[in-house]
Formats: sequence, structure tokens, C-alpha cells
Amino acid sequence: MKKYILKDNKTGGESPYFTSVELGVENGCLKANFVCHHSSMYSAGNNFNDNLYNGDVVELFIYTGIKDHYFEIELSPNNAHFVGDIENKDRSPKLTLINKDIFASTITKTDLGYDAFISIPLSELGCSKESIRLNAYRIETNGGEPNACLMALNPTMCGSFHVRSEVKTPVE
Repeated sequence: MKKYILKDNKTGGESPYFTSVELGVENGCLKANFVCHHSSMYSAGNNFNDNLYNGDVVELFIYTGIKDHYFEIELSPNNAHFVGDIENKDRSPKLTLINKDIFASTITKTDLGYDAFISIPLSELGCSKESIRLNAYRIETNGGEPNACLMALNPTMCGSFHVRSEVKTPVE
């Protein structure tokens, strides 16, 4: 697994909220381990496919080789899951909810915030390790203020994560 530090999504500079993510493929699963400091631990939903992005959340956008499509995986501090398929042509993302929970997760509260672990079988993504490209994100809302701080592995340099970019991180 390779470790990365997330940056401020709007500026590309250092984020006010430390966030790291380790990414890799092990035993046929894509794995992501986020370390999130200074979190209010605000969850915007409790149920599968609630609008978790309105609260504190970690996210993966996983590109599997299908043009203009990616999976959006979200995990909130209360361990709620969100799984969507996004078609993003011409900066107009279209969400299709996936009504099947395709990943396992663990949330661990720490003295500094929380750790979030995600494991997704490659068979659920329909791809091989070599075809995966992804971006990792974190939203911190300071207790419910929408999009108070957006962090990204590969910043989109704006107030949205849903911006097409050729910069995608391969997994090892």
C-alpha cells in the first residue's frame, strides 16, 4: 500500500485538516485506509445511500476503464455507506445509485479524529488492478457547514470533486 497526503481541493496547497490515505490492492480487493484529523464527526445520514456528502465523509472515485464513468464510494464517520455510478460528460455528472452495498468498512475513532478503512472486491468493480485509476477525497463540515473544507489526493482546483481530470492515481 502506498501512502498519500490529501491537499486543499480548491488551492492544491496544504489542507487545514490533516488527511492521509494508503491505497493498494491486496487479496483481490482495492483497499483504502484514511486517517482524518480534526473532525467534528458529523454524519448527514445513517442509512445506505443517504446523501452522506452533506456531512463529514471520505470518498473514492474509482475509474475502471469505461469512458466518462466512475464509481463514487462514500463512508461517513458513523460507518454509513454510499455507492453510486457516475456518468460525467461535459461537466454534467449524472448519478445512478447502486442498490447493492459493494464494500466493507471499519471506522475507528481516535484522539485526533477517526480512521476509515474501505475494502472493495475487484470483482464488484468489474475490473483488474491494472485498469483502476482513482481519486481520494475528504469532506469536513465543521459540524454541518456544507463543504466547509474539501480535500483531495488530486485536487480539482474548484469547489467540486466532479470535474473531469486526466490526473488519476493508479493503485499498486
